[in-house]
Amino acid sequence: MAKPRLIIRALTRRWGSYTPCGNLVLNRDLVQASPHLIDYVLTHELAHAVHPDHGPEWQGLLTRTMPDWRDRKRDLEQQLL
Repeated sequence: MAKPRLIIRALTRRWGSYTPCGNLVLNRDLVQASPHLIDYVLTHELAHAVHPDHGPEWQGLLTRTMPDWRDRKRDLEQQLL
């Protein structure tokens, strides 16, 4: 697998995405977030390199990698909305 290319953009509906061609796209508004919340977004998107959907396998990988991801997701949504 090639290294993902990092792209920073103004995104209106998401914090980030991992594209099928391996690009990691992050919302520029993430600079306002706490570092542990940015870690959540990075981990969330990089998990899509292994599992492209949000199915049970993806959730399992994210849970093994970052057991508190659901709390971080909630905190991110509350902090930056």
